[in-house]
Amino acid sequence: MLFRALSVTKRHIERQIVPTPAHHLFQIVKDVDAYSQFLPFVTQSKVLQTNGNHMKATLSFEFPPFIQDSYVSSVTFDPEQLQVDIVSIESRLFDSLHSKWRLQPLSESKTQVSLELQITSRDPLLATSLDFLLPQVGKHQVAAFQERCRRVPILQTEQERQ
Repeated sequence: MLFRALSVTKRHIERQIVPTPAHHLFQIVKDVDAYSQFLPFVTQSKVLQTNGNHMKATLSFEFPPFIQDSYVSSVTFDPEQLQVDIVSIESRLFDSLHSKWRLQPLSESKTQVSLELQITSRDPLLATSLDFLLPQVGKHQVAAFQERCRRVPILQTEQERQ
């Protein structure tokens, strides 16, 4: 008899109000090639293919000493709704990874951020670790993107939207 572990899905939603214009943050979230320059735990990020508001990208990350993976994702951007949807399509470690950014402008300089993280895994140790890791990852990601917005100038086209 073959034993097969059941998949466990863990989910976390990080909500914050950040002092950043929504369109600027949206442009930073879209810049997948730059993730390895500023996101904690990300060791490599690269866009493989782009087609309109859709791209295929690879990302490598590491949570020392036990967790590391590289995966390919399908990334869809909705500039009208200010949403970014990222779904893994190839991963060794996880059955699936899904993150969704929802940005809502509150004023010219404030944005309500909702970052939903959802991971499915058959590894019971990993699934248990996610209870601690996902809230930490959510907080660190929003903080890292907010800091990136402070460091990267707003493009002229973004200023015209505001």
